[in-house]
Amino acid sequence: MSLSAVVYLDRKNLESNCIVEEIEVDDLTGEVYSENEETQSLLDNSNTIAISLNLGNMEMVGYLSQSLSKFLSSSNSIILNKVLYNGSHSGDALALSDVQKLKDEVSSVMVRINDNDFESTRKYSEILGFLEKMSELIRASEVQKNPIVFV
Repeated sequence: MSLSAVVYLDRKNLESNCIVEEIEVDDLTGEVYSENEETQSLLDNSNTIAISLNLGNMEMVGYLSQSLSKFLSSSNSIILNKVLYNGSHSGDALALSDVQKLKDEVSSVMVRINDNDFESTRKYSEILGFLEKMSELIRASEVQKNPIVFV
């Protein structure tokens, strides 16, 4: 089992031959779908997802959570409480209102790690890789105006 996240394309950014009136948008995730079977067949993942990233298996999620708890307050951290709290929490979504706080947390940790010496940066390479993935998801969320969804 692993933890992956996606950001769906904003409805207006879809590149398909769909009739716009036949497309519905899930309010929680931003995922687009259609009750019309023909239209739904045109809405496969390759043309409805802006970005999809694997964040790690259950062991990696546990390691990242433990490691990042040294940098973040567990009581109010989006990363610790809404991203890394479990190795697989499909169906959860980070609302747009949480994305700016997530962005601030990611930036804060990256600065703290990068301000240290090279050995520290090398030591935290898995964390930095995770933070880069989160930054990509954040950028996509901001552009698409859709939440980050865990799948």
